[in-house]
Amino acid sequence: MSLARTLLLSTLLSSALSTPVLAADVPPVDAFAGCAADVSEAALQAFAEKVDIYWNARDASALAALYASDASFAVAADNLHLSDRKQVQAYFTHSFQTLPADLKHKMRVSRVKSMGNFCTMDSRAVIGRIKDDGSMNALVEFSAFWVLRPTAQGVEVQAARVAIVPAKPAPASKI
Repeated sequence: MSLARTLLLSTLLSSALSTPVLAADVPPVDAFAGCAADVSEAALQAFAEKVDIYWNARDASALAALYASDASFAVAADNLHLSDRKQVQAYFTHSFQTLPADLKHKMRVSRVKSMGNFCTMDSRAVIGRIKDDGSMNALVEFSAFWVLRPTAQGVEVQAARVAIVPAKPAPASKI
């Protein structure tokens, strides 16, 4: 990775980590305002759908293929920092082996912004179980910041930072 690209990604990621954006803070109508002209809303929605499909199929290889060969991936809760596609694939391969088969992943794009040749995206993802009525019983929620590069096939992940969204405390019961 070139020094200029490393500095750009470091700056983008440092900014994102110091000022986390939560999906609830952004109206859905504005989610795609400001993204690069060569990255369509459809391409970003397709990316989010692929993440869900591959995660739900426990297909670590397909999920890792969404990442650049020199992509950076971090999960704050695990103090995990990966630096290429092979490490991303190994991480998901191991993670998927430990998860119950009935858990599902659902990602929602909350904000997108153009940053030169890249597009940054904030998202929320929920992991949980599908109820009889089709809704999801969320077990954990994640907020993620993505640095994406446009490609002929859509977008490619250059960097992703994932953090668990703290659970809202249960309302206090009256005595």
